[in-house]
Amino acid sequence: EISANEAKLYDRQIRVWGMEAQKRMRNSSVLVVGMHGVATEVVKNLVLAGVGELTIADDAKASASDLEANFFLAATDVGQNRAAASAPRARELNPNVKISTDDTPVAKKSADFFGSFDVVVCCDCEFQTLTHVSSCCRAKVPNKKKSPVFFAAVSLGFHSCFFEDVNEDFQYMLKQKERKGDPEKEDSGTSTASKGTMHTAKGVPFGEIVEALSFASLKRALGRRLRRHMTVLAMLAAVWKAGSKGMKTDTKSLQAVRNELASSEAPASVLSDADIEEASARLGVALTAVHSIVGGILAQEALKVIARTGKPFNNAILFDGKLGGAVEVRMPGRGKAELDPPPGSKRKVEEIIEL
Repeated sequence: EISANEAKLYDRQIRVWGMEAQKRMRNSSVLVVGMHGVATEVVKNLVLAGVGELTIADDAKASASDLEANFFLAATDVGQNRAAASAPRARELNPNVKISTDDTPVAKKSADFFGSFDVVVCCDCEFQTLTHVSSCCRAKVPNKKKSPVFFAAVSLGFHSCFFEDVNEDFQYMLKQKERKGDPEKEDSGTSTASKGTMHTAKGVPFGEIVEALSFASLKRALGRRLRRHMTVLAMLAAVWKAGSKGMKTDTKSLQAVRNELASSEAPASVLSDADIEEASARLGVALTAVHSIVGGILAQEALKVIARTGKPFNNAILFDGKLGGAVEVRMPGRGKAELDPPPGSKRKVEEIIEL
């Protein structure tokens, strides 16, 4: 239950999404893997919003370069485990949130471990880690308590992206606003959303997304209106495809993958050699201005799926720092699974955000 002190602390957000949603967040458990860049912003927003339990997993030690991308670290933390060093300052943001750390590699953990979380967020992780974690989130095992929503975020310098898999049969509510002009309810500050209808979302597994990658399919996913963001999406595709083949992300390897993804198209017309060099050099490089935006969007989406109020993204967000915009794109998989559109909805997946 929400205590009186918590109700006062979270008063503004309770007015926005309601007491029931806040209770779900208060009872939720979230895992964030990789305390770097986007993850730092995600942790900050989740803690301030009041999730119940937050586990930060990272087996890496803090370096001097981490100080630029993790505001929870101080110079004295260099050489210490990034998760353990970040936790004390994260706890200061909201003592109501139980924060724990884990310094063992998540790639060695079983599906039972991930099954205790509502949301799992992996930030700038190695490809093998992403495939293991995403598979565990979808695994059906006897002792698994939950089917967590899986997020994978990637930093590419001026660009950043994240993928979302809501797993199978994810239930969410779309609330219907009451008619305006009710002074009593407006003055009392109660939520204007009282009634709603339940809908089902079916995500696409991360492995299927990577297997189906091609420049042609991604162009179709973007459509003509958002084709200008193809460079960022092609960078992401090349990095993930190289990872699926066990290849490095050096310039030569990414060029080979680019040529494969291009198929009959002229490879350089989609992703130039200069773009390849940028992707190789800036993979995992987090710029504060970029990860503050993308981390904020990702954290808000994580809270939304925990509260189950609103339609989840379907199924990737691209932030293009050079063009100055973030857009939602449905990366295609092998199957036809996608979010069921609400009756009468006119929302298009390409039109979620224009910054």
